[in-house]
Amino acid sequence: MQSSIRVLLSIAKILGCLKLTFALQLNIPKPDTVLISVPFDQLKNNNWMGGNSDYMESTCGTFKAYETDTIEKVVGRWYTIYMSSIPSTTDYCSQFTNVQSPCKCSGIDFTIDMEDNIISFVLFSTNTKEKSVTYELATASFVGKSQLKMDKIILRSFVIQSNAKINGIAGFIVPQGVIVDSDDFKSYIIMVFCKERAKKPIVMVLVNALPVSEKVTDIALKFLNDNNFETKLFKVHHNNCKYGQNIVGF
Repeated sequence: MQSSIRVLLSIAKILGCLKLTFALQLNIPKPDTVLISVPFDQLKNNNWMGGNSDYMESTCGTFKAYETDTIEKVVGRWYTIYMSSIPSTTDYCSQFTNVQSPCKCSGIDFTIDMEDNIISFVLFSTNTKEKSVTYELATASFVGKSQLKMDKIILRSFVIQSNAKINGIAGFIVPQGVIVDSDDFKSYIIMVFCKERAKKPIVMVLVNALPVSEKVTDIALKFLNDNNFETKLFKVHHNNCKYGQNIVGF
C-alpha cells in the first residue's frame, strides 16, 4: 500500500514539474523577427572566378579547402571565438572592419542552396555600448561538392539599434573565402578570408556551442600554429549576449 502511494506521489511530482516547465516555455517572450533581403540581386552582375576547388589562391596566400562528405554540415549557428585583430575602419561593429571593444557577441548563421551552387550566411556583431547589432548578409558561390571554398562573397551590412531601427551601411565584396579546418563540423570551424589586394588573410575561429572547451580551443590554435598562420588573433567575448537572434534573410 505504502509503495503504491509513493509511486502515485512520484508520478504527481513529475507531472507537476512538466506542467511548470511547459508554463515557463510559454511565458518566454518571442524575439522580434527582422526580415532583410540577402543580396541575391547582385549575383547576376558578377562573374564568379571559378578555379581549382581544392585550393583558394589569393594575394593573401594559397590555402587548402577543408574536405567533407557533404557541405550541408556547415548549416546552423556558429559563434566567433577568435578573429584576426584587424585595424578598425568603421565606427560600427563588423567582423570584417571592426572587432575592437565594445564589439563582441559575434558569429555566423549558415544556410546553403545546393541547386544554385550558392551559400548564404548572416554575420552578426554586437556593440554593447550602443546596444546595436550589425548584420552582414552574405551571398557567395562555392566550388566543388566536397570542399567549402567561396569564390566571391557579396555582403550587405545593416545596423539595428535597440529600438529596431534599421540603418543600411551599403555593401562590399570580399574576393574569396575558405574553410581550412574543422572536426567534420562537430564543434569548430576555422575560416580564412582575403580582402581585395590584401597581403595577410583574415582568420576566423568559430564554435557551435558555448562555453567553448579548452580542448577545442587548443586544437584550433594548434592548427593555426602548425600551418604558420602569422596573424594576431583578437579574443571575442560572449558574456551577456543576445546573439543577434531571429534575423531572417531572403
